[in-house]
Amino acid sequence: MIDEALKTALEDTRHILFLCSGNMVRSAFADLYAQSLGCPLPVSSAATTYRNDGLYPETVRALRRFDVAEQLIRSFRPTHLDDVVEQIGHDHLVLGMTRAHLHDFADALGRATERRVRAFRLSLAVGHDVDIADPVLDDVDFGATFERVARCVEALVADLRHSQRELP
Repeated sequence: MIDEALKTALEDTRHILFLCSGNMVRSAFADLYAQSLGCPLPVSSAATTYRNDGLYPETVRALRRFDVAEQLIRSFRPTHLDDVVEQIGHDHLVLGMTRAHLHDFADALGRATERRVRAFRLSLAVGHDVDIADPVLDDVDFGATFERVARCVEALVADLRHSQRELP
């Protein structure tokens, strides 16, 4: 069940930005999986720390297991938060994988402007306010990480679809 604060934030959201450390595992997976599910809002993703050139091999394998189109996978290029922070507006919702990503986002946003943007951990999409650990840096299971991110994205997309049906 989606957290009420996140549910409220989704009401006037027009774009979702997923964040993780390198934009090649968790946030990239969330971004591409949300697109493949037909998320009714535009989604994107970015790294808070590392600049990378492509998806991690385990991410590509997981995206294929979750039936994400090859075209989406091949067209993805990691992005760094510093390169997109100026484009983030009050109608964006930022979903970080960890509390540290949200702090990094707040720092980047503070450097760029005085805008106020709502930011939460992605796990709130399933009612838990916990970090989703990085399988590269934290030596946790890739499969379990992708399953966790997938459940969160599925709940998020389902809530957005339900909310759209209720609009006049």
